[in-house]
Amino acid sequence: MMSPELILRFERAGSALVRCPVLWDAANLSDARLAEVLIQRRLVSLAFTPFYDMLIDALDSPTARLVCRQILREEYPDPAGNSPSHRELLVQDVVALGVDREALLRARPTAATAAAIIGSFELVDAAMAARFRQLALVATAASYGELLVAAEYRALRPRIEQGLGQKASVFYSPHLLHDSGHGKRLLELLALRLDPHDPEQAAACGDAIERCLALKLAFYEQFGDVPADDGR
Repeated sequence: MMSPELILRFERAGSALVRCPVLWDAANLSDARLAEVLIQRRLVSLAFTPFYDMLIDALDSPTARLVCRQILREEYPDPAGNSPSHRELLVQDVVALGVDREALLRARPTAATAAAIIGSFELVDAAMAARFRQLALVATAASYGELLVAAEYRALRPRIEQGLGQKASVFYSPHLLHDSGHGKRLLELLALRLDPHDPEQAAACGDAIERCLALKLAFYEQFGDVPADDGR
């Protein structure tokens, strides 16, 4: 069983993330600033697949590999290719918000976004260097790959749905449940491997959570303080 203290650390990380200015004041983002955030966030999302591939290769537990493999496969729900991937659905939502498709496709990472992409791979490296490597890897997957993403989308969803109007979100809204569910599976997996009486194991997981949070915060810092824009 996972310690209540460690569960609280996951929850606090999500709360700390949504307190960054751009997410805390997401309801007041102008159309232009929302587009800027989502365009750069899309580029980070493109690194999701190699991030999970690196995790899968580093895991020694067949069960852990299976869970992460299943999560990764869900990004491409139709093996025959007849249904859009989650990356395609993300683009569909952003374009539906009024973002020019050509501008979206031609956008390239800012320095901060490029650092976030590289940083996601470095999270895996850091977990592999931890004393309790396997625990740190699962904690990294749960935090960076799922629970913190759910916190981001929870903060952004009301503004996105407002921008979509009568159009239904095909990516952001469904992914709240999607990522929260994946996070729960990974936490259950972590609980099976974690010795609740070993504070060093909990510390290894806590360190992984803090690294994940720091990387997310660094990405959002590029947008600075975001005042309300009545000319939306």
